[in-house]
Amino acid sequence: MSKKATPLSLYTEVNEMMIVTAESNGRDSFLPEGKIRRLVKNRRFAEFLGPNAPRALMDFVHDKAPRVFLTIWSIFEEPGVSDLLPIMERLQQCRFTDDMLPFDKTDYKSKCRVRGTAKQCSHPGPLDVFHDTVWNERKLQNFCTEQWGFVVPVFKKGEAKRRLPAGIRLPFLHFKDGGRGAFSDVFKAGLHVDHQKYFGFELPPGDIVVPVAVKKFRNDPEAKVNARNAWEEEATTVDKLGSISHKHLIKHMAAFSRGHEYYIMFEWADGGNLYELWTSQPSAKDHKLTGDRIITVLEQLYGLTDALCMLHGTNTRTHTGLIQQTGARARTLAPPVRSGIPAIEVDGLDASESPPVTENWRHGDLKPQNILKVGNSTWLGTLKIADLGLAKGHQLFTHFRDNPTNTKFTTQQYEAPEVIISSNVPRSRRYDIWSMGCIIFEFVVWLLYGRDTLLAFYKESEHFKDHSVETLYFVANRRGGTARVGDVFSHWMKHILDNDPECNKANPTVIEDLLKLLNDVWEFVEDNGFAGQVFNRHLQLERSHAGSSSVTPERASILCNRCQRLDFWVVGFAIRDTLSALEANWNICELCRLLHDSWRRFGTTDSVEFRRVGSVLAIRGSEAPALSIYRTNLNDSGGLSNPPKDIQIGFPKLPDIGSPTHVEILRQWLHDCDKNHARCCSDNNPGSYPARTPTRLIDVGPKGRETVRLLETRSSQQGEGPSKPIGFEYIALSHPWGDRALHQHYCTTRDNIHDHMNRISDDSLPATFKDAIRVTRELNVRYLWIDSLCIVQGEDGDFEDEAQHMETVFSSALCVIAANSATGTSDGFLKQRPDRTVVVVARPSESPFYICEAIDDFQRDVVEGALSKRGWVLQERALARRTIYFTSRQVYWECGEGIRCETLTRMRNSQAAFLGDARFPNVATGSSKGGQIRLYESLYTRYSRLQFSDIRDRPIAIAGLEQRLVRAFNTQGGYGVFKRYFGRGLLWRRDPDDLQRALERIDFAPTHRQQQQQQQLRSSRVPSWSWMAYKGSITFMDLPFDAVLWETDDIKSPWYYPPRNGSGSSWLSTSSDGGQAELVGVARDFVELVRDDGRIIYDGGERPRDVALKCVVVGRRKSEVAAESYVLIVCPKPHGEVDAAYERVGVGAIPGSWIVTGQPGLEVRIV
Repeated sequence: MSKKATPLSLYTEVNEMMIVTAESNGRDSFLPEGKIRRLVKNRRFAEFLGPNAPRALMDFVHDKAPRVFLTIWSIFEEPGVSDLLPIMERLQQCRFTDDMLPFDKTDYKSKCRVRGTAKQCSHPGPLDVFHDTVWNERKLQNFCTEQWGFVVPVFKKGEAKRRLPAGIRLPFLHFKDGGRGAFSDVFKAGLHVDHQKYFGFELPPGDIVVPVAVKKFRNDPEAKVNARNAWEEEATTVDKLGSISHKHLIKHMAAFSRGHEYYIMFEWADGGNLYELWTSQPSAKDHKLTGDRIITVLEQLYGLTDALCMLHGTNTRTHTGLIQQTGARARTLAPPVRSGIPAIEVDGLDASESPPVTENWRHGDLKPQNILKVGNSTWLGTLKIADLGLAKGHQLFTHFRDNPTNTKFTTQQYEAPEVIISSNVPRSRRYDIWSMGCIIFEFVVWLLYGRDTLLAFYKESEHFKDHSVETLYFVANRRGGTARVGDVFSHWMKHILDNDPECNKANPTVIEDLLKLLNDVWEFVEDNGFAGQVFNRHLQLERSHAGSSSVTPERASILCNRCQRLDFWVVGFAIRDTLSALEANWNICELCRLLHDSWRRFGTTDSVEFRRVGSVLAIRGSEAPALSIYRTNLNDSGGLSNPPKDIQIGFPKLPDIGSPTHVEILRQWLHDCDKNHARCCSDNNPGSYPARTPTRLIDVGPKGRETVRLLETRSSQQGEGPSKPIGFEYIALSHPWGDRALHQHYCTTRDNIHDHMNRISDDSLPATFKDAIRVTRELNVRYLWIDSLCIVQGEDGDFEDEAQHMETVFSSALCVIAANSATGTSDGFLKQRPDRTVVVVARPSESPFYICEAIDDFQRDVVEGALSKRGWVLQERALARRTIYFTSRQVYWECGEGIRCETLTRMRNSQAAFLGDARFPNVATGSSKGGQIRLYESLYTRYSRLQFSDIRDRPIAIAGLEQRLVRAFNTQGGYGVFKRYFGRGLLWRRDPDDLQRALERIDFAPTHRQQQQQQQLRSSRVPSWSWMAYKGSITFMDLPFDAVLWETDDIKSPWYYPPRNGSGSSWLSTSSDGGQAELVGVARDFVELVRDDGRIIYDGGERPRDVALKCVVVGRRKSEVAAESYVLIVCPKPHGEVDAAYERVGVGAIPGSWIVTGQPGLEVRIV
């Protein structure tokens, strides 16, 4: 056939199908993958090979070498059959298929020693075809050139890093500059639809372009950034993150290199980034704030935080969060798991599209520029987290690592404080949480006020003297390794909460709730009515008691001229100076000295600025007080002006410990609460006593007595009858026992109980007990409860019986005394406190006022104090109606109405109020199901991290609190599990942040003496399926709400069977004698458990050796193919312990395909 007979229509058709690549400026083109498939399907190649072509050759071209054929066809310039047939037959003979493309001529020639003699060549055998003489240098070069039009890559989901040869053509139809980053350029590109697979893009009919973003890496010698290394690291991350799919995460499509060029391709965000959105509309009016738009913002923020949780590997798909008060708004969004903070809940959101993440990732560079807007179907589109290539993944959580982080390049404004103060410590996922909090705050500012106000917030950073230690959100102190919340943030937050209409409505708004999620601070509450009464009582006592301690300095302070003229009461008052100037005045002005010393403790620069915020002087806008301002309630009749009424009436100097004024403060606290705080009073009728009095109390007698005695309350009720017990108003002591080598553990035992009931000399008691007796007498209370005296100690004691009643011991007490400043029983807590510097500002025209070091810090002194780390104290604090805390700095009062300080300041904090609730857990009664779950999970997680002098107390020290929850939830429960939430309660796991890495089983075995007396500790029955049986911190698997089918046949709770003795709802609890704490479950084999891919968490830290593991299915994920199963991992107990019994050794979230289900399992008892 001559060339004229060549089917020209095919030649024309192929040329018309070729598409010019965007990067070649019209020089290069390619044949799309779909067009090649169409040519193959229609067997158009047959027209060129002629009617005599062997069938085998036709099949070879069709099945294995269409691209080879097109390349040959191109280089021979419309060849005829006489040209193509022998060439294609030779290619078939040598098995030269499409797999040999692209052909590298340089590599070929380096390995081809003698043309025509294949035996001496080291190249692959199919390349022998080029030994033929028809393949001269020009033909070889043409083959290399023309092949590129037919070997354009197709990018597929799930592919690892792809390395392409330098000459490859990329299937992009257009490029548009999308922005220049620090070490890369980002382009918007049009990817031909035929050259991507399995990414799920939906295009309009006839559209062949998929918009994508292409990131090209650059070398940066100054920053020592190598493009190849940066790409390798980021591409590896993208590859590992490929299994994570979430509506609010940008899809990463491919990581590929071409020669020495390095690219990552990902989903294009057609709406720009969040920062661009914020700065495109000048005012709040431009985005027409409505209720629906606020909900849209909340939904998007929820989606972003949910995506972040998935990235972190916490497997959160939670639809509800915390405790919901009755009557809460219907559409609210769940905050992180934190007790006592506002809860916002959005219905029906579940954006996760992938199985639980077993590796733990940290993004490392969250900022508005890395949150992209995709789609325009709604006002905000869909916001998605981008730049995941910088994410860091760790099979072990942060605290298991000791190597510092290597995410080097991030945006400083959104960095967490640890970047500066702990630069050599591995960064945790909390780094991202801090950054997200910053983004949420800026979102609210923009939502309320628009672009110009947000830009004004950004502009505040221009005033920073040292940007390396100060951001809009925190100020760091490198020397001290500490940081505090930033002045700018605090100032803006306070202004919004105090002044914005959205935050000052009768009912809380979602905007206010959202801000309070971010603003976990202690508020100072105006309380001058009560403070004035106490101050007046002090004046009376001072006049009637000679030598009584004074709470105000007697002389005025020496001030410099500048300080004498300061107008503290002007709106926006601030003191601006330099540290060097204050130092120069240090010896001549007492206020300059105080300012200097305070700035040295808290400040970070030479530029000094204090602002007055109410009754405190805060460092440059921070709400955290550095100095306190007090006034008295003395009314001067000589025409002097007084400080403003909102300035706190208070004690600049604390009264001496035990002085009349000090005691009067305690009495007034108690009296005011009795009189004005109805919800802090006992649930019984006014004037009645608690229904159950402790078995024993200490009769301290009246003030002045020097002995006490132990009283058995039931035996003292002679003549009253069992149904009418005499009430005993008493105080309970919460205290540390301390190291036995350093402290006297004074106890009641079977040997001395009768002596104690006769008399105990005050002098024989350790200091902490003597101080408690003294306070009880001063409060005019007759009885005191101390654990070591009122519970018979020792192996033959009654601790096991009395521990059941701890709930009523603390909840029925008039109040609780907490010995926070004591290190043990011999230390005492009535100690003199350190003096603080006071500056008296006394000017001729006004009444004096006082400036002094701020010491009101309940968080530091109580919440974070040593006593609060004791396991027993969590229950004691939660169950007490009110508590007096004796700390090393001052005394605090806590009740359901907040915190009062010995200085007469009043404070409140939402988290502290949760445990301080006099009717704990009152908030749970009206809570949603999800809220109740989060309540007990957060409490148990917190409790598991506390300390015990005897770890065997772990189950019993929370039993009273647990029974409160049982009643609040209207269910049965014990051992850390509630019948109502049985499945979830079983699925606890060891805490991934615990440095110990493994849980240790507690030995509850009774002592030899107890065995002789046939005694068995109730705690010895703590089963392996309860976290109470282990030493170490735990958390709970974060399972989706309303998306789990809980197993009812394969596993049955201890409360499934009715009690044998017919007792009530608490027949089996942590502290009861009710019955055997065992589960009955169906144990199933694994199909194969060679490795568990991190889906199984073993309680002991690693897989048990030489035991046959089985699993018991607790629940299954709904509506999933091969649904995920939530299981307990069990194995037989060692022989000789319990016959035919199994014990728990771990927990897992595994594919259902891992479990043998085609045959009956083995019914076992899990003990």
